[in-house]
Amino acid sequence: MAYPVDPGRTVTWAKHPEWEQELVSIIAALPRDDQIIVFAPATHRSAQWRRDKQDLLQAITADLFDAHGDPDKAAKQVASVQRKLSQLAKWYSGLIRELVNNPEERAALLAFLGSKCPTWILLRPVLRDHPDFQYWDENATPPAPQAANDEAADPYDPMQDVRYHDAAQPAPAPAAQPAQPVAGPAYPNPALAHLYAPNQLPNHANNQPATPVAAGQKRARRDSADATEGEARDARQAAAAAALRRADPLAAELFPTPPVNRARGIALTPRAPAPPAAAPAPPAPAPPPPAQPPAQPAPPPAAQLAPLAREDSQLFASCPKCAFPLLDLSPSEAETHLRSCLDSSGATVTECPVCGMLMDGFTEGEVEKHVDDCCKGVGGSGSKAAREHVVFIADSKTVPKDENTGAALECIMCFDEFEPSQRLARLSCYCCYHEACIVEYWQNPSKFCPTHRELDTTQEIEMRS
Repeated sequence: MAYPVDPGRTVTWAKHPEWEQELVSIIAALPRDDQIIVFAPATHRSAQWRRDKQDLLQAITADLFDAHGDPDKAAKQVASVQRKLSQLAKWYSGLIRELVNNPEERAALLAFLGSKCPTWILLRPVLRDHPDFQYWDENATPPAPQAANDEAADPYDPMQDVRYHDAAQPAPAPAAQPAQPVAGPAYPNPALAHLYAPNQLPNHANNQPATPVAAGQKRARRDSADATEGEARDARQAAAAAALRRADPLAAELFPTPPVNRARGIALTPRAPAPPAAAPAPPAPAPPPPAQPPAQPAPPPAAQLAPLAREDSQLFASCPKCAFPLLDLSPSEAETHLRSCLDSSGATVTECPVCGMLMDGFTEGEVEKHVDDCCKGVGGSGSKAAREHVVFIADSKTVPKDENTGAALECIMCFDEFEPSQRLARLSCYCCYHEACIVEYWQNPSKFCPTHRELDTTQEIEMRS
């Protein structure tokens, strides 16, 4: 078949496998750098690199297909070739993963590809050393197959993660040594040596004499215990009598000195009676406390501001006409500003605080009636509230429609019907217009929409005309 060929209106790769082989053959004939660019992904690439790849794709498509000078047809053919190259790249990557992960089936798969897939034979040299594809060497020696019986191949437990060395045989235990007697404490006072008899502990639970202590155990030291209950009681009584004789010489007649026990230690020796202590001197009288100064009466609490004063300060925190802040000004400057904003009398406002209309030349009764009508809503709302509108983008549900026919209404300012996706403006009186129409209309002196402009004052109508 002579190339380039005319694929028709649609490139049918499945019906013509020879087109795929010819495409890979054309790429195999390109320089190595161009081959890498053709199969490289376009991720994080420069604009110049993308242009080079697009030029290569156009050249390859021109060698494969004939567009007969139709630029639209040529662009569709280039896009089809690019999709085919992406499919070939995914197919090749899947085969390489299969060959790497399944070495047991490697020989059978290579035999099938060599006999049934000529595209593999042409594509393998192109993508073998490509930096964006996984490398695999078919000449490498495959690993040996795993033994069927794990226990026969490995004497260790296959589920054991860590293999320890054989434990060394423990050394034989030393022979038991005979018990050695526990040595008594080296106490400097021989009179208390009987309290620490070696290998003896008192048995207080059953009121029995002390029992031997096992060798190697720690002997508890109890200063108030004796070898027997009788000896401990005699020692405590002797110590109490000696202390009493030292405190009171007359107690010597009641508690005589006990005889010396040569077998156990040295008895307590009485001391000479101390002379009686002199009577303590009476304490000196305490000085009288200093006189305290008379308590000063607490200052009266600061008088709270009257509610009326607070309200006045809040009312005059800003100018009632121009809203200029007055707290930062001195009283004289604030008064000057208020008088400049008010008329000469200082009490009548020259502009309606509700609708903002100028009231120069109005009598006091006319001013009161106009302000009262504005507050009650008879004369319309204020200029700020009247000029407010909400902008929204209309859709098939929010387009203003006729209640009877359901047809879309038209803007009374431009006489164009409302359509979806247009920017519409809805006023506080629920009138709807195009946003551009109502914004342009607000440039006029009127304070109300075109539908309710009869609420405008005579002065505004004259200014508009």
